[in-house]
Amino acid sequence: MDIRGNMTMSYLGVPRLHFAGTFLARPSTINNDIANYDPTTSPLDPGWNPDGDARWDLLGCQVTAAYYADGTSAASASADPIVGTPLISISSPPAKIVDLDPDQQLVSEIWGLRVRLGGPASGSLDARYRVAAFCDLWPRAQQSTGDQPLGASYQSALEDIEWPQAPASRFLADLHRASPDLLSIKFNLDGINLDQGPTLGHGRVVGTVGPASADEPKHFVLGRLLRPSRQQGKNQRSAFTFAQARVCTDRKKVIVDLGNSLPTTTPGGPIDASLIGEVELAVVDQGGRATTLGPVQYQADDWYTSTAGVQEFPDGRTLSDAQLAALEGGRLALLPAGSGGVGPASRPPLIENASSSVLRADRYVYRLNPGDEATVELYLTKAGKPLAGETIALAYAPQRLPAEETVGTPESALAFPTPTIPEKTDGNGRVRFTLKAADPGNPRQFIDGQVYGVAYSWPQEQPGQAQADPSLFVSALVWDAFTFTPPATWWGTVQPILSQYARLYPFMMQFVDLGDYGSVVANRSRIEQVMKLDPEHPGYMPVTRDLSRAKRDMILGWFAAGAPEGTPPS
Repeated sequence: MDIRGNMTMSYLGVPRLHFAGTFLARPSTINNDIANYDPTTSPLDPGWNPDGDARWDLLGCQVTAAYYADGTSAASASADPIVGTPLISISSPPAKIVDLDPDQQLVSEIWGLRVRLGGPASGSLDARYRVAAFCDLWPRAQQSTGDQPLGASYQSALEDIEWPQAPASRFLADLHRASPDLLSIKFNLDGINLDQGPTLGHGRVVGTVGPASADEPKHFVLGRLLRPSRQQGKNQRSAFTFAQARVCTDRKKVIVDLGNSLPTTTPGGPIDASLIGEVELAVVDQGGRATTLGPVQYQADDWYTSTAGVQEFPDGRTLSDAQLAALEGGRLALLPAGSGGVGPASRPPLIENASSSVLRADRYVYRLNPGDEATVELYLTKAGKPLAGETIALAYAPQRLPAEETVGTPESALAFPTPTIPEKTDGNGRVRFTLKAADPGNPRQFIDGQVYGVAYSWPQEQPGQAQADPSLFVSALVWDAFTFTPPATWWGTVQPILSQYARLYPFMMQFVDLGDYGSVVANRSRIEQVMKLDPEHPGYMPVTRDLSRAKRDMILGWFAAGAPEGTPPS
C-alpha cells in the first residue's frame, strides 16, 4: 500500500502486543579503548567486561497485553492465551551485539537474532530480526552517573515469518491477517548492570510488536516526533527525550510511544514522578493554545510493563472532528496538566518542532570496502504526512561522532552529493543518495579504516522551542585497501591481523589462540567455516564484523593454500 494512504502500519497501531522482561548484553570492552589497539600498550584497559563474548539475548520476556484489530484488548491468559507466553531468542549460537567502531560506539547493532513468540496454548511464530542499531541513547536515570543510567531503543522488522497453523490465540490470527509477511518490533533498554557477578550485562527490556508494510521505513515510524524543549541554561538538560507518535485517522486515535522518553528514579527503576508531575497530551495551535487529548497514565499500576510506554489518546473515546482538524495544523505536545498552552518562553516537556516536520534515515549504519557503494534512504514528513518536492542538504559531520581522535579524514574516502541531494523528495516524502567508498589510506595506524559522519537536514525546518535531533546523521566505516605480495604466510600477512583479535577478545582463548600459529592451524576447519558464513549469521567470525573483505579473502586463501607459516621476523 502507498504510504500516503490511510492504512499506514507500524507497531503504533493495531493489532499489537506488549512484552517485558530482561535483556543480556555481553560485549567485550577491551576494544572500546583506542590505545588497546597499539600492540605496545601494556597493561590494557579492560573496561567493564574484558571477557565478553558479544552475546545478546532475551531472558524471561513475556507478553503482558494484546490489542486486537478492533481496538479491544486482552490482559490475561484467560482472555487470550498469547498473554503470558514467552518472547525468546532461538538464535544458535546466540545473537551478537556489535559496535560499528571504537570511534563510534553509539550505534551498536544486534546481529543474527531470531525470535519465537508464543507457546503451546496460543500457537507460536518464529521470525528473523533485521539487523538494526539502537537510537535515542540518553541518561534516563538522571540522578545517577556513569553508563548504568543510560536508556536506548531498537526498532526493526521481523522477517521470514513462520506462522502457526490455526492458532488458538485470536490475537495471532488478527496479526496474521493484518501483516502476514512482515512485522514491526520496537523495544526499550535501560538499567544495565555493570557490576561483576551473575547478572553482569542484564537490564530491563519492554517492547511492542505490531504490523508492518514493505514500503515503509523499518527503523522509525513514519509519523510525528515529540522532542524535548531547548533548555535555557548552558549546562541544563531536559528530563525527557524524543517520542514517536502517530495519528490514526481511520480509528480516530493518537498513539504515542513514551517508552524511552520518561526519566526513572534509578537505573531500571520506577518512572520518576518527581521530575514529571501530572502531564497530558495536547494539540497546540499557532497561537499557543492547547486542546487537551488526555492525561498520561504513567503512574498507573504496571503501566510501563503492560504498555511498554505506548498509550492511545483519548482514552475511552475517539478524537472529535475538531480535534482531528486541530492536528492538521497544530503541534503535539506533552504539557503540565492544566497549563492551557505554550507561551514564547515556555519549555514544555515534549513538543513537536514549529514545522511539525520529521526527517530521518531508515538505515543509518554502514560498513564499506573501497569501491563499495551504498544507498541511503531518507523520509521527510510534515504533520505526519509525506512532504514532496523538498531539497535535502548533506554535509560531512565528524563532530557528530563520539571519537577520541581525528575521524572523518580524508573526506575523499567517502563521497556523496554536496551540498544537497540533486533529486527532491518524491510523493512518499522519500529521497535517496549514494555513498561511494575509496581507500582512506590507514589514517588511524592500528585501526583498520576510518569512520565518517554524514549529516542530513531540511533547510526549511523550523525548530521553535524543540531541540534539534542529534541522531540526524549516518555513520559509515570505510576500510583501508589491503594488498600483499603472494604467497600469504602466517608471519608475513596473517599473524598481524589475527594477533590483534587475540589481544582484544580474550574470550576466544577458550576455543583458539588466534595469536599462535599452531593453535590456528589445529582449528583451521572451524575457523574457515565461521569466516565463510553470511555476516548476518550469529556464528559469523569475527563477531565484531570489523574485518575487511580483502583481509578475509586473504586469510581464506591462505587456509586453502595449506596455511604456510613463512619466515618468523628476526
